[in-house]
Amino acid sequence: MRSATRPLRGRRTFRRLAANGIRVRRGPLTLVVGDCTPTPEVGFSISKHVGGAVVRNRLRRRLLTLLTEHELPARALLVRPQPAAARCSFTELRGALVDALDAVSRTLATRQVG
Repeated sequence: MRSATRPLRGRRTFRRLAANGIRVRRGPLTLVVGDCTPTPEVGFSISKHVGGAVVRNRLRRRLLTLLTEHELPARALLVRPQPAAARCSFTELRGALVDALDAVSRTLATRQVG
């Protein structure tokens, strides 16, 4: 089932999320999960170290396509790919994202219980 997402907006939101969010890193992807929101909010923080504008935009589109395949938690989610992500195939990127989202689910379940 696909989840409807909203874009994560605002410099303050990105900074707060990067400073206070729960980080999960799997392969070339780091996911930072923040506070609960009415609908999932997704933002991307892709450094120039990843590549030029064409490479960064292609990576952003690929990740956005992969994210629509999953039911995302109703939280703010910041996706921070490392430079190696730009060299990954679509299948490798999918695997890293699935692993990271599974780790996010386990982490959130642990935090709710404890």
